[in-house]
Amino acid sequence: MKKNLLAALAIIVVILAIATPKIMSSTSKTSFCIKCHVMEKEYFELKRGAVHANVECVECHLPHDNAVHYFYFKTHSGIKDVISFYSGRVPEDIRASQSTKEVIEKNCRRCHGELVANVREDINFHCWDCHRTITHRTNGFMLTKQ
Repeated sequence: MKKNLLAALAIIVVILAIATPKIMSSTSKTSFCIKCHVMEKEYFELKRGAVHANVECVECHLPHDNAVHYFYFKTHSGIKDVISFYSGRVPEDIRASQSTKEVIEKNCRRCHGELVANVREDINFHCWDCHRTITHRTNGFMLTKQ
């Protein structure tokens, strides 16, 4: 009995070790996000704008500080999205949660570090408070773009 349990556990570990990187890779593409996600409108609005048209969803919406945080956040968000989608409880107006807003803000600063080096981090506003039209809902063009 104990040997069978250990063998089954070993098989599960091997399957996870092989499958996890493939699953992580395939679910990190924007094409995956819009398959069953109800973000088609936001996706096409983002693609219309030149600013972030070639950026994958995960570049902004998942943390990049370490692999454990990335994996946890991706898994938690993904499960929440799948439950909302398949239960039919997707809100009409999809909004980022507070934790997602914090991740997006950090990613703005990560990618645009030189541009925001002198912007204080201790004040209570987000990049999109000034760059209002950088969000999905407003076609991806920056308010400050000439």
